[in-house]
Amino acid sequence: MNILITGCCGVVARAIARSIKLSKHYSNARIIGADVCHYWYGLHESLFDKIYRVSDIGDALDYRTQVLDICASELIDLAIVTPEKEVLFWSSNELGVPITLPPPGLANIASDKGKLYEQLAPTGLVPGYAIHSRDHLLSNNGPSPAAEYPLWIRDFSVGSDSGKGALKVERIDEIRAWVLLNKNIDRFMLSGFLPGRNYACCMLFDNDRLLKNCSYERLEYFMGPVSPSGVTGNISRGRLINEKQVLVNAEAAIREIARHTGEKVRGLFTVDLREDKDGFPLVTEINIRHTAATAAYAAGGSNMVEAQIHHGLKRLDLIDGSPVQFPENNYILRDIDGLPIWVHGLTLPEPGGEFFPEEILPC
Repeated sequence: MNILITGCCGVVARAIARSIKLSKHYSNARIIGADVCHYWYGLHESLFDKIYRVSDIGDALDYRTQVLDICASELIDLAIVTPEKEVLFWSSNELGVPITLPPPGLANIASDKGKLYEQLAPTGLVPGYAIHSRDHLLSNNGPSPAAEYPLWIRDFSVGSDSGKGALKVERIDEIRAWVLLNKNIDRFMLSGFLPGRNYACCMLFDNDRLLKNCSYERLEYFMGPVSPSGVTGNISRGRLINEKQVLVNAEAAIREIARHTGEKVRGLFTVDLREDKDGFPLVTEINIRHTAATAAYAAGGSNMVEAQIHHGLKRLDLIDGSPVQFPENNYILRDIDGLPIWVHGLTLPEPGGEFFPEEILPC
């Protein structure tokens, strides 16, 4: 079997490749990568049998031609697309290989934070919000006088992540200073700050049916203390979780968008949520793709990539949708200079005590 993964040099695509290698059905698959190759580390991690350099998705004609050539020459049996702008392109263009993608209308709203919040606002599944131009925020008007601080200010353009342009602000002076510093952002989203736990819920759908899901909690971020927002997009520590309300709210958000577009729910989504002051998880954004924790799902016994491949190949009978009960003290651990690992049963000794590390397989 030959599997194509686009965006292959990125963290997410490499986690997808590791998930394939953890699959009991597809571990021997030949994995072909395609990328613009901005991140060179991914070229040398030995996760891919071959890597092609392709044009940026902004050069749509060149990109399409190159991908079609790769699929033909490598006899690609299935593709997995990771960059969100590429997901949007593939969802609206037939490229002749099996692939699991959301329908175009659902993908368009889910990936656009402005449209997403507008659609979900009446449901109470997102925090209160407003969108302002930089000129408005720099004027004497600022946000609504009724705005309740603290607020979360961020860039909300399609594909924005890693806390781009994001900051917790306590007053109008901080908003104006932040807008001045972020000269390349024309419009900002201001929303109610959510102080609680930080989640992500990955779900695979087919024809309005939820096939499989898995969730994790973000505990710490790489370089979090030196990032203005405290969010850098990649966790250094997290844990797999079984939180029913997280799944309920994440699924409700996806189904509400599909109700609006009139499409059947199909594809893979990762919904980000954060608890409000009452501990109720609200949707903060939706990714129309996997995230970097997907290999930890696989290591913990819930291989979402394997299920996605089953779906793309129409092997739905092989998808085990039963929930995996994760142990309480399990952790996703990631380091700058090492492969991610998933551990369980981890208990740290008191200061002065001994710790005997076990051999752990990377994910």
